[in-house]
Amino acid sequence: MEALLRQVKQQLESWPEWKSAHKIVLAISGGVDSMVLLDLMSEMVKLQEYSDKEIIVAHFNHQLRSPEEHITEQNLVKKQAEAKGFTYFLGKWETPVEVNVEAAARDARYQFFADVLKGSEADTLMTGHHLNDTVETYLMRVLRGTSMKGSRGIPANYRRILTDQHRHAVLVNVLRPLIAVPKQELYDYAAEFSVEYLEDATNDSHKFLRNRIRHQLVPFFEKENPQFLNNMLALQEQFQASYLTHFEDYLAIEPQLLMRAEQGYWILYVPTLRDLSANKLKTYLSIFFEERLIEDVPNYNKAMLDQMHQLVLNDSDPNAVVMLGAGWEAVRQYDFIYIRPSGFVMEPKEEQIIRVDQMNQWISLSEDEELGLFEIDFVTTRMKNEADHLLTLSIPDHLTDGFYMRHRQDGDEMAVVRADQTIFHKKISRIMIDQKIPSDQRFAMWLLCDKADRIVWLIPLKYSGLYQPQQTDTITHIFLYRKVRK
Repeated sequence: MEALLRQVKQQLESWPEWKSAHKIVLAISGGVDSMVLLDLMSEMVKLQEYSDKEIIVAHFNHQLRSPEEHITEQNLVKKQAEAKGFTYFLGKWETPVEVNVEAAARDARYQFFADVLKGSEADTLMTGHHLNDTVETYLMRVLRGTSMKGSRGIPANYRRILTDQHRHAVLVNVLRPLIAVPKQELYDYAAEFSVEYLEDATNDSHKFLRNRIRHQLVPFFEKENPQFLNNMLALQEQFQASYLTHFEDYLAIEPQLLMRAEQGYWILYVPTLRDLSANKLKTYLSIFFEERLIEDVPNYNKAMLDQMHQLVLNDSDPNAVVMLGAGWEAVRQYDFIYIRPSGFVMEPKEEQIIRVDQMNQWISLSEDEELGLFEIDFVTTRMKNEADHLLTLSIPDHLTDGFYMRHRQDGDEMAVVRADQTIFHKKISRIMIDQKIPSDQRFAMWLLCDKADRIVWLIPLKYSGLYQPQQTDTITHIFLYRKVRK
């Protein structure tokens, strides 16, 4: 087996995503990298163990050069795809732009790939990115300014959500088996095995930053150290491992730090954020912007992160506002920070009744909330630990029916126990004011009521005194409330 094919085979076989892939879309431009990838994958599916994998070729015409050049590329890719027995798709950028061309072209290209993936029911996208590509990308990001995530370069294997032409999300595995291969090795392979390819004339133009890096910076560094490309790859792999470690740690506590409301805005919980160390706070804010807010606020920067950091820590102005751009703002209201479109107005919740009519089962309240009524002997320590809030009860079995969930209404009040164990009734609105719940959030909070329409629990702020057991050994049931971890 040829050396490069053996290297690619070993790389792919180290990825479970390759082993589980059935239909694979190859992004083929006509350049040496993608045409070598096409040839290698043709050889891979000839192997007995991979003969069941279907290859689909996708070629995108950016219309940034002469029609003759694009037609030549299209014809070459189509000819090679058909010669190898692969399905072929052609896409075209109908409305090229003149500013921020590289980013806009990439977005248009990946939208086309999303259309092909969805239309062909494929779950894997493979590109011909190689070692020089990832080093050039890293240097570009460093020069322009980048995030912690951007310092990873081009990842070789990751899950990505693409968006098709109808704005539908398409979840895909992106595989780049040539990421550790220098471009010169691809030229050598093409020469040895007569792989046809075309050179993009714009690759020689110094109009684009990538080309200036490719022709000026990289050769300079390679002259200083012939191992420059491999050293950069090793550095990026360290950045990738470091970022993933931080991201995993962040995900473990994200439900305690923030949530996304049904209306699409974000709510950050200030006290929990302030419990983090200074370094963790800065790191997790960066991850939040990069992984959660990037679609709404794509052009965040260090200055914006610094302002968000101060918004969390600053008590002198508990109602401060930070403008995030793209029509979004961060608004501090007491213990909460709301990240939402500017001018957003919270509408009162429509009347919604959710019956708690099943014992020992979780009931869905929303996309990311669940509640359940459980017998005490049914509840495990793990269930308690995974719940965000719980309410213990002492009630006979015949009184466990009739509970239901709803949102606040004007005039609501609940029975509250004083320190001397006497009971009085307090308005829900007053409890929320005392707890500094912002007015635009008060109608979104859940109330647990019994069949007599008495409020039992204002989640998570207050319990009614009606059902509270006097001693732990009299507890018969537990209500558990949790955020759904996605």
